[in-house]
Amino acid sequence: MTSGSTSASWTSTTARSFSAPVVFLNHSCDPNALRSGVKVFARRRIRRGEEITIDYRLNAFSGEPFRCHCGTTACTGIVVNSFFALPESRQREYLPYAPRFIKQEYRRLNSAKR
Repeated sequence: MTSGSTSASWTSTTARSFSAPVVFLNHSCDPNALRSGVKVFARRRIRRGEEITIDYRLNAFSGEPFRCHCGTTACTGIVVNSFFALPESRQREYLPYAPRFIKQEYRRLNSAKR
């Protein structure tokens, strides 16, 4: 893993348990890409040689915290691994890329607010 990654340690066994592109995408609190299924979309312009990063919370629902060392100005050091821990504005931005179960829960929660 690179210097901007989380503190997880990866082994060849771990890598085999995931399919591409997940193995190659590290977390960032201010990612330059978004993953939807196996497709990866640029969130902003990505410079040649720049690491491609995603926000793990886009596809997460567990709520388990993890230590983050991404170094962005948006990083708080501890990330709650849940789409619903994201700020409302980020939830709206990520929603088109979210898995179906997250979209369904988002709609359910927002209809309850009305």
